[in-house]
Amino acid sequence: MWAIIIRTSKDFFGDVKPIQDADKYAEVVSVVKGSKVKKSDLKNLQAACNGSTGYGAKDVPDEIDVDWETATAKVILSL
Repeated sequence: MWAIIIRTSKDFFGDVKPIQDADKYAEVVSVVKGSKVKKSDLKNLQAACNGSTGYGAKDVPDEIDVDWETATAKVILSL
């Protein structure tokens, strides 16, 4: 099964918004239906968190739930 990863950010007030250039960091990974996406499988996560973006992945869990109806997993980065 394929899961499209959509990245969003949570600001100081806790509001979740799409990150700038989200399409640049979106990726497709292979996931067995019923399982979770492993943080370590996300190749673009490190690029999205490189110094100049200001985003961080410290709050991203090691395993991310997938919404199997839409085949998407939402990764929320911190600012």
